[in-house]
This record gives sequence, structure tokens and C-alpha cells, in this order.
Amino acid sequence: MSDLLVDVVAKRPRDPEQLRLLAERLHVPLSREWLRTLRWAGRNVLICGTDEAAAARVLSAAKDAGIETAVRPARAAPAHMRFVAAHAQSIARAFFLLTALGSFLKLYFFRGYNPFVHFAGLLWLNLVTRNQTVFEIVGPLAAVALSLLIGYLAMISVHVNLAWLRLSLPLVSYAHAPGNEILPLPPIRSPDPRRWWPAVAVVCGFAGVATGGWLLKRIYAPPPREQPRRPPDTRAERTRPVTTVAPAPLPAGWPLAGSEGTTSDGYPRQWVDKAALRSLLWHGRFAELSRDIEELQARFEEDPLREYWPIDAADAFASATPELDAALEAWVKATPDSFAPYLARGSHGVALAYARRGAKYMPDTPASDVVAMQQSLGAAMADLVKARTLRPKLVAAMREQLRLLGLSSTRDSLKRVIDDALVVCPSCFRIRATYLNFARPRWGGSYGEMEDFARAVDDQRWPRLHALRGYVDEDRANLLHQDKHLDEALAASDRACAQGDAADFLTTRARIKMARGDSAGAIADLDRADAILPGDVLAVLPLRAWARARTGDWVLAGTDLLTVLRVDPTNSDAREIFDTVVRGLVYQGWVIFKGGARDRALRIYDLAANLAPTDADVLQRREWVVIGKEGGDPLQAIANTEAAVKASPDDFRAVQQLDYLLSRQREFQRVLLLWDDYLSRHPDDGPAHMERASTLHLLGRDGDARAEAAKACDLGVSEGCVRARVLSVQR
Repeated sequence: MSDLLVDVVAKRPRDPEQLRLLAERLHVPLSREWLRTLRWAGRNVLICGTDEAAAARVLSAAKDAGIETAVRPARAAPAHMRFVAAHAQSIARAFFLLTALGSFLKLYFFRGYNPFVHFAGLLWLNLVTRNQTVFEIVGPLAAVALSLLIGYLAMISVHVNLAWLRLSLPLVSYAHAPGNEILPLPPIRSPDPRRWWPAVAVVCGFAGVATGGWLLKRIYAPPPREQPRRPPDTRAERTRPVTTVAPAPLPAGWPLAGSEGTTSDGYPRQWVDKAALRSLLWHGRFAELSRDIEELQARFEEDPLREYWPIDAADAFASATPELDAALEAWVKATPDSFAPYLARGSHGVALAYARRGAKYMPDTPASDVVAMQQSLGAAMADLVKARTLRPKLVAAMREQLRLLGLSSTRDSLKRVIDDALVVCPSCFRIRATYLNFARPRWGGSYGEMEDFARAVDDQRWPRLHALRGYVDEDRANLLHQDKHLDEALAASDRACAQGDAADFLTTRARIKMARGDSAGAIADLDRADAILPGDVLAVLPLRAWARARTGDWVLAGTDLLTVLRVDPTNSDAREIFDTVVRGLVYQGWVIFKGGARDRALRIYDLAANLAPTDADVLQRREWVVIGKEGGDPLQAIANTEAAVKASPDDFRAVQQLDYLLSRQREFQRVLLLWDDYLSRHPDDGPAHMERASTLHLLGRDGDARAEAAKACDLGVSEGCVRARVLSVQR
């Protein structure tokens, strides 16, 4: 007898009865794992590491059963492979769980959906149903089923690989018992499934309830309300624009918005359109800017109840964005004898000082931030003094001086400025409210001082001034909010609001309500605040965008956010909610598109693109929505869309759809002619100029593309601003 040890491998039988006959001949039970490996791998080990005598008996039994076999020399497996073979079933189950869970999580909790993994299930969903509720219910179920299938295949692959390596457990074992008997393997102990059913039923019940609740929440709730991302609180980050947005349309006349007339207490209903003023600065219309702001100041001097107009004009430039520096300098040089550019530059300097300082208490503020703040304060004070010299009754400049002096000066300096302002305008509310802000204890004042100042007014003659008595409670509400005493904070803010309608009180109460989870109540307060102080991009609109995002009203949240960013691209609230709002718009646009409302979805994606012009997900999904149902046969799709353009040559969406379809065929010259024809009739269509710029870039005409992109930017398309800047850098 040879000392050579061999393995005997069985190949897949043609009839299941052959296996049963083999087991009877060898006097061993057939295990389910052994049969499954044979079925998937096409082979499995009958016996391994045995001598020729025992192998001959196994071969004889296999021959009688009609099973094809193969004999190969045995080989010693390394220790780690022996471990894998001994624990193959446990490892395979682990592969099953990890792969199934991982593939499911990848689809539903991570971006970067892999269409190859879940192609079959989602194709079925797309073909079978257009109903979003059914889609949302069946979607997770199909993903679970497909994930389980993938996990099962992964588990089988472990057994298959072991079988091909001749490391899987054999059907029988050879032991040197008397007579060299062939003995069955020790039985694999496993629990009796019949004893499992009570536990399985309980677990399945809990799993079903949890899955049902999760599905209902996913169907009827808006997208996950992740907390707004907080960027690092550094000086560079605080002065960095959140995004690039195009300017608002140029004002047709005087930069006022709203209806004419006055409120019950005599204040005008019209308010200054800050975005329009910034658009005038963007386009370099310096003389027009100075004339408009001078007229606003003149109207205020005629009627002190128009106090908000010149203050709002100054607030239009209260942004820390560095891009303002060059434009404001050019404005000063263009109209050096007007107070307007000095007021605007001073307002910008004060905003820059606050951004450089940060929101921390002074002991926690880095020394470098304090030095940077002081540099801004010096330049801003010089501009504000110059503006007051040119226009002595410029209360808007005095208000900016209060905000500036509150950062670094004594109480006497603040007192001198407020006294000067009240000589000019004893009925003014905003300048008094600004002074009260710096009379708080944390700024070196006291509640007693605040109360005395608030009561020393003639609120019978000027009823709005009675609300000044609420600023003490408003400050208490803020402090209680910071300490997480939300019930007491809400009560304090209610007391403040009871003193009169003031946007500051309503904004504070809205923040507290949001912290309590009452976003709808916060929106109601912020709507009232917007009616009192329309177009306030410093506090009211960014907070309302935040509250609307929490309620899933993504379009209105995005609209408010765009208004804010057109005036103050460095707004801290806008920075925190920006990513959340853009992702919400992407989600809502896609759901609406799947529901069949293509035009509405495109309007949502246009808003998202104006907010985030460099976001690849926004631009890609918008392209898919533009192409819409014409994504089948490209030639037929082009023919259908050409017919639609011929029928409605002024339909921008039809022309845009034909553009995208032709661009996929790289017929850029036809696309250019298409836009030339359209723009000949619609020369002020910003999106059309943007599409033409993209076509020119694809044709290699970057100079013309840059000019077209700049034109689109001037007409309010944020993507055009980005493209024009990129092409300018590439020159």
C-alpha cells in the first residue's frame, strides 16, 4: 500500500437519488450544508487525507451510485486555512449579515447609490408603479429582499471557494479504527428549528412593528431633520461668503418695495429694497446709488416716521464679504461729495468688525481677532464721521456709530451719540432700540438704566416707543434661552411682546419656540416681524428660512435664503442652514418630478442652482428633469422635441430640452443656432444666455462664453457668475 494520502471529490450528480444511494452505501447522513455546496460549486469533498484503501471503498460506493468522482493527492493546509474550513458556516453567516446589511444601508442612508447593486428591484418599481406612496412602501421592501439575496450569494461564495480549494468539510472521515472502517463525521449540532418558532414569532412581530413605523415615518415625514452643519468658528470662515449668488434685478425706479400708504401709527408701508441697492452697486451705478440714498434721507428729514428708510439703506451694505471693498472704494471715488458711499462703507466696516470679533465673550476671544476688529473699527469710524459731516442729520450713521462704539468704548461715548440722534429725531424707535441693546448688563450697562431710558419717552405722542419697555424682558429671555430654561424664556419673551410689536421681541420668541420644537409658531412670529420690519436680512429672514426648513417648506426657505445671501453672503444663520436647505430642495424637486409635475420641479431646481451654482447633484438632477421622458431612443427624442420647439419656438423649456438632447449627440453647432434664434426674440433671458455660454464653451470659444456667462450673471443667474469667474481665471 502506498503512503500517499489522497482526496476524493464528488462532482454534481444528475439525479438526487444518486446522493441518497451514496449515503446509504457509506452509512452516513447527508448534511444540508454539504449538499448546498455541491449544488453551487459543482463539486464537494467525499473524503480527504485518506489512504488508497479507504479511498478505494469510497470510490466503489460512488461508482455504484453513478456519481462521477476525481482523486487528487491530499495537501496540507496552512493553519489559517484550517481555521477557515473548521468555521466555514459561521464565517459564511457573518458574510451574509454584513453584506445584506451593508447593501441596504448604502442604498438608504448614504449618498452614491450604486445602480448595479439594486438595478433589478428599482427597475421593477419604475415600470410597475408611478404612485409615490406605493413606491416608498415597496422601495425598502425590495431593497431588503435584494440585500438578503446579495448576502445569501456572499455566504454561498464562502462555501464554493472552500470546495474548490478542497478545504470544505468532507462527507465522511477516515479513522484508523479496527479494520480501517470508514466512519461518519461527528454530527453537526444545531438547534431544532421546531423549538425556535415562539422566539422567532416574537422577534418577527417586533421587527414588523418597527419596520412599519419606520416606513410610515419615511412616507409622511419630510427628509431627515439633521441639525444644520456648524462650520468652524474662525475669523477666515466668518468672513468667507457662503456661496456665490447673482445680483437681484435692477430696480425699475426708486428702490422701494411694498404698497403705498401708512400703517395705523403713521409709518410708511413701503420699505427699502436692499437687494436692489446691492444690485446697483454690482453694476457700478454709483451716481444713481448716491442719488437714491440722498433722496431716502431727505424724505426722512421731511417726515421722521420714515426713519427706517436711510437705516435700511445702510443695512444693505452691512456685510463682511471682502468683495465689497473694491466696489465701495470705487463708489467713494465716483461721488466723493455725497455722504452715501461713506455711510455704506462705514456700515460694511462695522459688519466686518463684528465678523472678525466673533460671538464669544471678550475673555474667550483670541487676541488676533480683537486686533483685526480694532483695525476695522478705526476705518469705519472715519467713514461714519465723514458721512455725518456731509449730512449732520444722518441718524443712520449715528446708529452705526452706536454699534461700533458698543464694541470698545465707554458708556459716555455711547451717551453722546444717542443724545445727538435724539436731538435730530426724538420720535425715532430704531436708534433708541440700538442704544438699549448696548445698555444691557453684559455690555456694561444695567437693567435700571434700560428701564429709565425706556420710560423717559412720550409714548402718548409716539405710541410705538412704548415697546421700548420690553427690552429688559427680551434680554432676560435671551439669557434664559442660552441656559436652556425654555419655559421661563418663553414667558419672558411673552412679557416683552406684550409691551408692543417689535421685530426684536418676535425674533427672540421665535428662536425660543424653535428650541421647543414649535417651528410653526416660530414662523407665525417671524411673519409678524417681517410685517413690522420688512426685508430684514440681518435677523428676520435668515431665521424664518431656518424655521421653514424645519417644517419641510423648502421652496419658501430657499426663497428667503436667496434674499438674505444677495445682501449678506456672510450671514451666520444662512451659513448654518445652507446645506440643509439645498439638500431639501433637491429632495423635494425629485419627488415632485416623479409625481409628474416636471415644470414645478424645474422651478425648484432653478432655485437650488441659484443658491448652489457649483453643486454637481443639483445640476445633474436638473439635467435629468429637463430631458424628462425623452430619454429613450435619442433620434426619436430629438425628433419629438424639435416638433415641440417648432410648435412653440418661444418656449424656453422646450428649447432647453432640445439643447440637452442634441448636446448628448455632440451637435453643439445646432444648439448654438437654436439659442441664437431664441435670444434674438428674448435678449434679456438670463438662463438662455447661460445655456448659450455653456454651448460656446463646449465649442472652444471661451472668450465668447465668458461674455455670455457674465451677461447671465447680470440677469440674475448665479451659475453665470461662477462660470464667468472660472473662464476669466483660465485666460
